Amino acid sequence: MHKSKIIVDNNRIYLFTTNGSYELQIPLPKFFSASVSGESSKGADSPMPGVVEKIFVKEGDKVNEGDPLVVMIAMKMEFVIKAPNSGVINKILFKPGDTVDKNVSLIEFQATV
Repeated sequence: MHKSKIIVDNNRIYLFTTNGSYELQIPLPKFFSASVSGESSKGADSPMPGVVEKIFVKEGDKVNEGDPLVVMIAMKMEFVIKAPNSGVINKILFKPGDTVDKNVSLIEFQATV
């Protein structure tokens, strides 16, 4: 039996085995690119076609980067859409039960510095 150790850190996975160590980078989805590159985002987009299951925020709410905004159901899996940066919710474009396409804006917000 071989002992292995795995460490997950953000979008990287480190695997340590008796045969050596490996570093794997998990590609980030397109809808995360604004927060990763430091650009300001105007909202949260759907990463895939699906159904809006739950909305955690309302118009006027202040959110921090990474706060959950919306839960979508796609391919029998839940997916939590998080705030790409801090800001104030301007407009919620869908309601629970609505079907959305890929890369559609779900929530618009004004980013804060």
